[in-house]
Amino acid sequence: MPEIADARAQSAEELLLRAGNALGGADKLRAVDRLHIVSSESQTRRPEAALARTFKLWLPDRFQSHVEGIVTHTLNGRHLAFDRVVPPTVQRNAELAIPALFRRVALAFLLRAPDLGAPRLEGEATIEGLSGTLVEFTAPDGRSLKLLLAPTTAHPLALVYSTRIMATNEPGPDRVWRLEDYRVVDGVRFPFKLTVIDAKNQLITEVREIQVNPRFTAADFPK
Repeated sequence: MPEIADARAQSAEELLLRAGNALGGADKLRAVDRLHIVSSESQTRRPEAALARTFKLWLPDRFQSHVEGIVTHTLNGRHLAFDRVVPPTVQRNAELAIPALFRRVALAFLLRAPDLGAPRLEGEATIEGLSGTLVEFTAPDGRSLKLLLAPTTAHPLALVYSTRIMATNEPGPDRVWRLEDYRVVDGVRFPFKLTVIDAKNQLITEVREIQVNPRFTAADFPK
């Protein structure tokens, strides 16, 4: 990645602009409002049980997560749809989890996400051995999302996000999503490996394909 000015001692907005430039150009990144991401997910505890997952994003408010052979969640505005009948408890949990997943995926790949508050500069930090500068966002439900940006290039190293305990909706532990293996697709750099850091069981997402600004229609996000 190209070297740029030191990422320290900048405002949150300036850092995000530098991050966009490090990923191929802030204007290029802003021009991307649709992504089709094909990936596989595996766990270090059970590497043989890999899952195929596809994400479709259409900013500002359409998102789909499809886990092959298990379930498809489609978020269209504030309406969440399933491809099958689910118990009420599953629906309630998904109504909390899927918008949060949408924000994480959008922020990790596009440096922006729906309905987040203004970015705030939190300062320098070292997280799971990665050192950089944290920029924090807050979602409407109070959850925190923080991008850890590299000191020299300002490209994203990790996404730190707060969780909720499904049974009680109370705050849970923070999670760290390490972003690496950046590759260029249509002139923009995207992370092709995303790892949820956990001492006991890491969740590894390996991207197989990214389509930039595909021609989605309303039929791709049924209500």
